[in-house]
Amino acid sequence: MCDLFGLSCNGKDRATQSLPVFGEFSIFEDNDDGWGIAYYEGNEAIIVKDIDTAIHSDLFHKTIKEARSNTIISHIRHATTGTSGTTTLCDNNCHPFQTSYAGKDWVFAHNGQIRNIEHHDESEGDTDSEQFFRRLIDEVAEYQRSGNVRGIYPGITKAMKKILANYNSNYTLNFFMSDGSMFYAFSHYPGKPIYFVQRTKRYGDAIVLSTQKLTDDEEWKPLPTGRLLMINRGDIITLSDKIV
Repeated sequence: MCDLFGLSCNGKDRATQSLPVFGEFSIFEDNDDGWGIAYYEGNEAIIVKDIDTAIHSDLFHKTIKEARSNTIISHIRHATTGTSGTTTLCDNNCHPFQTSYAGKDWVFAHNGQIRNIEHHDESEGDTDSEQFFRRLIDEVAEYQRSGNVRGIYPGITKAMKKILANYNSNYTLNFFMSDGSMFYAFSHYPGKPIYFVQRTKRYGDAIVLSTQKLTDDEEWKPLPTGRLLMINRGDIITLSDKIV
């Protein structure tokens, strides 16, 4: 199964200690079908990804050193069957994925499976993850157009409820998503929780999230399931009511 890593902090920072540890799970957990790292330079999302095994990839380690940002999202992949009915190893199927909405670059990475989701016309790959992401942004945009004062956060929660209602709980869904400032995390995967740790005294205001506990000397807490967490540069803004 895939694994996720996320960092949200109040100043531009690197994850040169955490990401190499995270990368080791590309072999410990059989996640050797590709990797990706997303970060921001100004308002522009930079995404580097490849089908190599992360921990053995020179590009992975080079990108870790270059990724300095308020937001970093990484993914190591265990490939599953996509919307094409096959398992395809290619850069387009490696997470994170990117799209533009409301003048911002949005990135998304997913751990889990959403069965029988339809292919989105704008998708570059055939993963269920990308189809969900693009539909989610479509629904948020539709919600924003439906009234004079509409927020992104309620748009996301309503979009998730609408999309997931079609699958009768036949899905597992951990994801990280960001527009460069706001960071969204959602956990709904029995047996595969998202953990987070708040680093204040040692590191400055920062929150690190991962589907793996990356250190032994910190208190990694599980993210409440079925609820959307919104973080702004290392500060928790809100935790939604139960979505699913």
